[in-house]
Amino acid sequence: MRRQLQCAVVLAISGCAKAPQLEGEVLDVFGDPIEQANVQLENAAEFIETDSSGRFVVVLEEGTSSATTLKVAAGKLGYIEQLRTIDMPQEADGAMPTVTFSLYPDPESTGLFAVGDQSYIQVPSLPIKLMNDELQAYAGIEDQRLSSAQAVVDARRGFVFRTEATQSQLARLKLRLHKLEYKQQTKATGLEGEVDVDIEMWLAQSDVPFDLTVLAPEGHYLISTRETLDSGTYAFHTQEMLSASAHDLIGVPVGLRVAYVFQVN
Repeated sequence: MRRQLQCAVVLAISGCAKAPQLEGEVLDVFGDPIEQANVQLENAAEFIETDSSGRFVVVLEEGTSSATTLKVAAGKLGYIEQLRTIDMPQEADGAMPTVTFSLYPDPESTGLFAVGDQSYIQVPSLPIKLMNDELQAYAGIEDQRLSSAQAVVDARRGFVFRTEATQSQLARLKLRLHKLEYKQQTKATGLEGEVDVDIEMWLAQSDVPFDLTVLAPEGHYLISTRETLDSGTYAFHTQEMLSASAHDLIGVPVGLRVAYVFQVN
Protein backbone atom coordinates (compact mmCIF):
# COMPACT_ATOMS: atom_id res chain seq x y z
CA MET A 1 0.00 0.00 0.00
CA ARG A 2 2.83 2.41 0.89
CA ARG A 3 4.58 1.65 -2.41
CA GLN A 4 1.38 2.30 -4.36
CA LEU A 5 0.99 5.63 -2.54
CA GLN A 6 4.57 6.63 -3.30
CA CYS A 7 4.03 5.85 -6.99
CA ALA A 8 0.84 7.89 -7.03
CA VAL A 9 2.67 10.91 -5.57
CA VAL A 10 5.44 10.64 -8.19
CA LEU A 11 2.87 10.49 -11.01
CA ALA A 12 0.99 13.46 -9.63
CA ILE A 13 4.16 15.53 -9.41
CA SER A 14 5.30 14.65 -12.93
CA GLY A 15 1.83 15.27 -14.33
CA CYS A 16 1.78 18.77 -12.83
CA ALA A 17 5.33 19.59 -13.85
CA LYS A 18 5.66 22.98 -15.52
CA ALA A 19 6.07 22.80 -19.28
CA PRO A 20 9.46 24.10 -20.48
CA GLN A 21 9.40 27.73 -21.55
CA LEU A 22 11.63 29.89 -23.68
CA GLU A 23 11.85 33.45 -22.41
CA GLY A 24 13.50 36.47 -23.94
CA GLU A 25 13.14 39.96 -25.36
CA VAL A 26 13.08 41.66 -28.73
CA LEU A 27 14.97 44.96 -29.00
CA ASP A 28 16.00 47.10 -31.90
CA VAL A 29 19.71 47.39 -32.62
CA PHE A 30 19.76 50.67 -30.68
CA GLY A 31 18.62 48.91 -27.49
CA ASP A 32 14.96 49.99 -27.40
CA PRO A 33 12.22 47.36 -26.80
CA ILE A 34 9.93 46.45 -29.70
CA GLU A 35 6.30 45.98 -28.72
CA GLN A 36 4.06 43.54 -30.64
CA ALA A 37 6.96 41.89 -32.41
CA ASN A 38 6.17 38.39 -33.66
CA VAL A 39 8.14 35.47 -32.17
CA GLN A 40 7.69 32.06 -33.76
CA LEU A 41 9.29 28.65 -33.42
CA GLU A 42 10.38 26.93 -36.61
CA ASN A 43 7.52 24.91 -38.16
CA ALA A 44 5.06 26.27 -35.60
CA ALA A 45 1.62 27.26 -36.91
CA GLU A 46 1.18 30.18 -34.53
CA PHE A 47 3.28 33.02 -33.13
CA ILE A 48 3.19 35.09 -29.99
CA GLU A 49 3.64 38.84 -29.58
CA THR A 50 5.98 40.71 -27.29
CA ASP A 51 4.62 42.94 -24.54
CA SER A 52 5.27 46.67 -24.06
CA SER A 53 8.74 45.85 -22.68
CA GLY A 54 9.60 43.71 -25.70
CA ARG A 55 9.50 40.52 -23.60
CA PHE A 56 8.01 37.18 -24.59
CA VAL A 57 7.42 33.69 -23.19
CA VAL A 58 7.00 30.69 -25.50
CA VAL A 59 5.65 27.47 -24.00
CA LEU A 60 7.43 24.61 -25.73
CA GLU A 61 5.50 21.63 -27.02
CA GLU A 62 6.03 18.12 -25.71
CA GLY A 63 9.21 16.59 -27.08
CA THR A 64 10.83 19.94 -27.89
CA SER A 65 13.05 19.80 -24.82
CA SER A 66 14.67 16.60 -26.13
CA ALA A 67 16.03 18.42 -29.17
CA THR A 68 19.62 19.68 -29.15
CA THR A 69 18.81 22.98 -30.86
CA LEU A 70 15.76 25.14 -31.39
CA LYS A 71 15.22 27.68 -34.18
CA VAL A 72 13.28 30.82 -33.30
CA ALA A 73 12.43 33.79 -35.53
CA ALA A 74 11.50 37.32 -34.49
CA GLY A 75 10.28 40.16 -36.65
CA LYS A 76 7.90 43.05 -37.16
CA LEU A 77 6.81 45.16 -40.08
CA GLY A 78 9.50 47.78 -40.65
CA TYR A 79 12.30 45.61 -39.26
CA ILE A 80 14.61 42.99 -40.76
CA GLU A 81 13.61 39.54 -39.51
CA GLN A 82 16.14 37.61 -37.44
CA LEU A 83 16.46 33.84 -37.04
CA ARG A 84 18.31 32.44 -34.04
CA THR A 85 19.45 28.89 -33.32
CA ILE A 86 19.25 28.16 -29.58
CA ASP A 87 21.27 25.41 -27.88
CA MET A 88 18.95 23.41 -25.64
CA PRO A 89 20.10 22.19 -22.20
CA GLN A 90 20.99 18.51 -22.24
CA GLU A 91 20.65 17.89 -18.51
CA ALA A 92 17.18 17.00 -17.21
CA ASP A 93 17.26 19.90 -14.75
CA GLY A 94 19.13 22.28 -17.05
CA ALA A 95 17.83 25.84 -17.24
CA MET A 96 16.48 27.19 -20.52
CA PRO A 97 18.56 30.05 -21.95
CA THR A 98 17.19 33.58 -22.12
CA VAL A 99 17.17 34.86 -25.70
CA THR A 100 17.66 38.45 -26.85
CA PHE A 101 16.91 39.48 -30.42
CA SER A 102 18.39 42.72 -31.82
CA LEU A 103 16.48 43.72 -34.94
CA TYR A 104 17.75 46.16 -37.55
CA PRO A 105 15.18 48.64 -38.90
CA ASP A 106 14.50 48.05 -42.57
CA PRO A 107 15.90 51.04 -44.51
CA GLU A 108 13.25 52.83 -46.55
CA SER A 109 15.45 52.90 -49.65
CA THR A 110 18.41 51.15 -51.19
CA GLY A 111 21.86 52.30 -50.13
CA LEU A 112 24.44 52.00 -47.37
CA PHE A 113 23.54 52.94 -43.80
CA ALA A 114 25.93 53.18 -40.85
CA VAL A 115 24.46 52.03 -37.53
CA GLY A 116 24.60 54.96 -35.13
CA ASP A 117 23.73 55.22 -31.44
CA GLN A 118 20.02 55.91 -31.96
CA SER A 119 19.46 55.85 -35.72
CA TYR A 120 20.99 55.11 -39.10
CA ILE A 121 23.39 57.49 -40.82
CA GLN A 122 23.01 57.27 -44.59
CA VAL A 123 26.34 57.10 -46.38
CA PRO A 124 26.24 59.16 -49.60
CA SER A 125 27.19 57.71 -52.96
CA LEU A 126 29.64 59.89 -54.86
CA PRO A 127 30.68 59.62 -58.51
CA ILE A 128 34.06 58.15 -59.32
CA LYS A 129 36.01 60.43 -61.64
CA LEU A 130 38.34 59.12 -64.31
CA MET A 131 41.39 61.12 -65.35
CA ASN A 132 43.57 59.74 -68.05
CA ASP A 133 45.98 60.66 -70.78
CA GLU A 134 48.00 58.61 -73.21
CA LEU A 135 50.35 57.29 -70.52
CA GLN A 136 48.50 57.05 -67.20
CA ALA A 137 45.02 56.98 -65.71
CA TYR A 138 43.52 57.62 -62.27
CA ALA A 139 40.17 56.77 -60.66
CA GLY A 140 39.12 58.57 -57.50
CA ILE A 141 36.72 60.92 -55.74
CA GLU A 142 36.94 64.64 -56.49
CA ASP A 143 37.93 66.61 -53.42
CA GLN A 144 35.19 69.21 -53.95
CA ARG A 145 32.45 66.57 -54.00
CA LEU A 146 33.80 64.78 -50.94
CA SER A 147 34.09 67.98 -48.92
CA SER A 148 30.46 68.93 -49.60
CA ALA A 149 28.90 65.51 -48.95
CA GLN A 150 30.29 62.94 -46.57
CA ALA A 151 29.08 61.07 -43.50
CA VAL A 152 30.99 60.87 -40.22
CA VAL A 153 30.33 57.45 -38.70
CA ASP A 154 31.41 55.08 -35.94
CA ALA A 155 32.14 51.97 -37.98
CA ARG A 156 32.30 49.71 -34.91
CA ARG A 157 28.52 49.18 -35.02
CA GLY A 158 28.61 48.07 -38.65
CA PHE A 159 26.64 48.97 -41.76
CA VAL A 160 23.33 47.82 -43.21
CA PHE A 161 23.45 47.55 -47.00
CA ARG A 162 20.18 47.36 -48.90
CA THR A 163 20.48 46.60 -52.59
CA GLU A 164 18.50 45.11 -55.44
CA ALA A 165 21.43 42.80 -56.20
CA THR A 166 21.19 39.16 -55.15
CA GLN A 167 23.94 37.51 -53.12
CA SER A 168 25.44 35.87 -56.20
CA GLN A 169 25.31 39.14 -58.15
CA LEU A 170 26.97 41.00 -55.28
CA ALA A 171 29.72 38.38 -55.22
CA ARG A 172 30.39 38.94 -58.92
CA LEU A 173 30.47 42.72 -58.41
CA LYS A 174 33.28 42.25 -55.83
CA LEU A 175 32.30 44.73 -53.14
CA ARG A 176 35.49 46.25 -51.67
CA LEU A 177 36.40 48.71 -48.91
CA HIS A 178 39.42 50.99 -49.21
CA LYS A 179 40.97 53.67 -47.09
CA LEU A 180 41.55 56.74 -49.25
CA GLU A 181 44.36 59.25 -49.41
CA TYR A 182 44.23 62.74 -50.85
CA LYS A 183 46.49 63.52 -53.79
CA GLN A 184 46.75 67.09 -54.99
CA GLN A 185 49.45 66.22 -57.50
CA THR A 186 51.03 63.10 -58.83
CA LYS A 187 53.94 62.25 -61.05
CA ALA A 188 53.39 61.33 -64.66
CA THR A 189 56.09 60.10 -66.98
CA GLY A 190 56.27 61.60 -70.44
CA LEU A 191 58.76 61.76 -73.26
CA GLU A 192 60.75 64.43 -71.43
CA GLY A 193 60.70 62.66 -68.05
CA GLU A 194 58.52 63.05 -64.97
CA VAL A 195 56.16 66.00 -64.64
CA ASP A 196 53.73 67.09 -61.90
CA VAL A 197 50.06 66.64 -62.76
CA ASP A 198 47.27 68.29 -60.75
CA ILE A 199 44.50 65.79 -59.94
CA GLU A 200 43.00 66.91 -56.56
CA MET A 201 41.37 63.54 -55.94
CA TRP A 202 41.02 60.93 -53.21
CA LEU A 203 42.62 57.67 -54.34
CA ALA A 204 42.63 54.16 -52.89
CA GLN A 205 45.44 53.72 -50.36
CA SER A 206 44.88 50.36 -48.63
CA ASP A 207 42.40 47.50 -48.69
CA VAL A 208 40.26 46.97 -45.56
CA PRO A 209 38.89 43.46 -44.79
CA PHE A 210 35.27 43.06 -43.75
CA ASP A 211 32.60 40.39 -43.30
CA LEU A 212 29.31 40.36 -45.20
CA THR A 213 26.34 38.66 -43.49
CA VAL A 214 23.12 37.93 -45.37
CA LEU A 215 19.99 39.19 -43.62
CA ALA A 216 16.33 38.45 -44.39
CA PRO A 217 14.72 39.22 -46.75
CA GLU A 218 17.04 38.98 -49.76
CA GLY A 219 18.84 42.17 -50.65
CA HIS A 220 19.71 43.09 -47.05
CA TYR A 221 23.26 42.64 -45.73
CA LEU A 222 25.19 43.44 -42.57
CA ILE A 223 28.77 44.65 -43.09
CA SER A 224 31.24 44.42 -40.19
CA THR A 225 34.88 45.43 -40.47
CA ARG A 226 37.33 42.90 -39.05
CA GLU A 227 39.44 45.57 -37.39
CA THR A 228 38.87 48.94 -35.76
CA LEU A 229 39.22 51.61 -38.40
CA ASP A 230 41.75 54.38 -37.91
CA SER A 231 40.77 57.99 -38.44
CA GLY A 232 40.47 58.77 -42.11
CA THR A 233 38.29 58.63 -45.20
CA TYR A 234 36.99 55.32 -46.57
CA ALA A 235 34.94 54.14 -49.53
CA PHE A 236 32.95 51.03 -50.45
CA HIS A 237 32.93 50.34 -54.18
CA THR A 238 32.38 47.51 -56.66
CA GLN A 239 34.02 46.17 -59.81
CA GLU A 240 37.48 47.18 -58.53
CA MET A 241 36.69 50.76 -59.54
CA LEU A 242 39.11 52.41 -57.13
CA SER A 243 41.74 49.70 -57.18
CA ALA A 244 41.97 48.61 -60.81
CA SER A 245 43.52 50.44 -63.69
CA ALA A 246 41.29 53.36 -64.59
CA HIS A 247 41.67 52.46 -68.27
CA ASP A 248 39.59 49.33 -67.54
CA LEU A 249 36.64 51.44 -66.34
CA ILE A 250 36.10 53.45 -69.50
CA GLY A 251 33.47 50.95 -70.67
CA VAL A 252 31.56 51.03 -67.35
CA PRO A 253 28.40 53.19 -67.57
CA VAL A 254 28.78 56.51 -65.75
CA GLY A 255 25.78 55.75 -63.54
CA LEU A 256 27.56 52.72 -62.10
CA ARG A 257 30.80 54.56 -61.33
CA VAL A 258 29.94 55.39 -57.72
CA ALA A 259 31.39 54.76 -54.27
CA TYR A 260 29.92 55.04 -50.77
CA VAL A 261 32.27 57.42 -48.95
CA PHE A 262 32.45 58.03 -45.20
CA GLN A 263 34.81 59.45 -42.61
CA VAL A 264 35.97 58.00 -39.29
CA ASN A 265 37.19 60.48 -36.66
